Amino acid sequence: MSNPGGRRLKQWLMEQIQSAQYSGLQWEDESRTMFRIPWKHAGKQDYNQEIDASIFKAWAVFKGKFKEGDKAEPATWKTRLRCALNKSPDFEEVTERSQLDISEPYKVYRIVPEEEQKQGCRISPQQHLGHGAPYSSDSMQSVHFPRAELIEYDRQRYVTRKLLGHLERGVLVRANQEGIFIKRLCQSRVFWSGLGDGSSQYGSMPGKLQRDSVVKIFDTGRFFQALQLYQEGQIPAPDPSVTLCFGEELNDLSSAKSKLIIVQITMVNCQHMLESLNMRRSQPYSSNPNVEMSDDVATEQMARIYQDLCSYSVPQRPACYRDNMPITA
Repeated sequence: MSNPGGRRLKQWLMEQIQSAQYSGLQWEDESRTMFRIPWKHAGKQDYNQEIDASIFKAWAVFKGKFKEGDKAEPATWKTRLRCALNKSPDFEEVTERSQLDISEPYKVYRIVPEEEQKQGCRISPQQHLGHGAPYSSDSMQSVHFPRAELIEYDRQRYVTRKLLGHLERGVLVRANQEGIFIKRLCQSRVFWSGLGDGSSQYGSMPGKLQRDSVVKIFDTGRFFQALQLYQEGQIPAPDPSVTLCFGEELNDLSSAKSKLIIVQITMVNCQHMLESLNMRRSQPYSSNPNVEMSDDVATEQMARIYQDLCSYSVPQRPACYRDNMPITA
C-alpha cells in the first residue's frame, strides 16, 4: 500500500539506528535487513524511562506529539510507534526473533523491500485511474467491483451506477501479522464490521471509515484470544471475516443482505484454525467430560495456532452485488 507517512518513518528510523544513541536499538543482522528495538514494559522494576522509552519519546517529538515540559506518557509514545510500524508497508515484525521474556526485551522488525510490498490491494470500480493517479502503484493488486450493467433490475442498476460514481478512488487494503488495515480514499461513505479497532472486546461492531485514515479492521491478536475463550466454551465462535458496506450505513451484519455493495474479506488461515478447532471439538472423545485436555497441552496447542496465524497470506473474496433484494433510494 502506498503510504507516504510510512516512507517518512522508514527514513527517520534508519537515521536513529545509524546514530547509535538509543540503547538496544541496533541492527539484527550484518546485511542490515532487520533491526532490534527495545521493548521493556513500563511496569518492570528496573524500567528507566530516560533509557527504555527514549526511542518512543523521540518519535513523539518528531511527530509533534510531545515537547519538553509536557506530561510524560511513555506508554502512549510506545503505542504510537508500534502502530506506525504495524501500519507501514516498509516494516514487518519477525516474531520468531523477538525476545520479550528476558531482562532487556526487544522486538525484531524486518525492512520489507519495495518489490515485496504487493501486504496490499485497491478495491475500486473498473475505471482506469491512470499511471500518475494519486495512490496508484504498479505493485498493488486491483480488485474491481462488478459492472453495474450486470444488474438485472433497472432501479437497482441505476442507483448502483450512481453510487459507483462516488467510489472512483476506492479503498486500500493491506494485511500483516497484526491484522487487516484499510484506508478509505473514495468520496462515498464506507462502513465496516469486524474484530478490529473500536469493536467490542471479542465481538464485531459496525464502524465508519474516516477519509484518508488508516484503520485496523481485523486484529489477529484479538481473534486468537477469542479463539481461546471459544475453545473453553466461554463465548461463541469468533468471525474470521470482515464486512465492508459502501455508501450505506451498516447497523449490523443481519442488514448486510439488503445493501447495494458488500465486500467480505476473510482471513483464510484464521478460518482454517477455527475449522480445525471445530473438528477437534466434534470428535467423540471431546464430549466425554471425563477426558479433558491438560492446561499445558491446550496452551501449547494454542501457541502453535498463534504461530500459524502469524504466517498467513490473505486472499480477498471478490466484491459482490446483492441483486435479489429491495433497494432503498
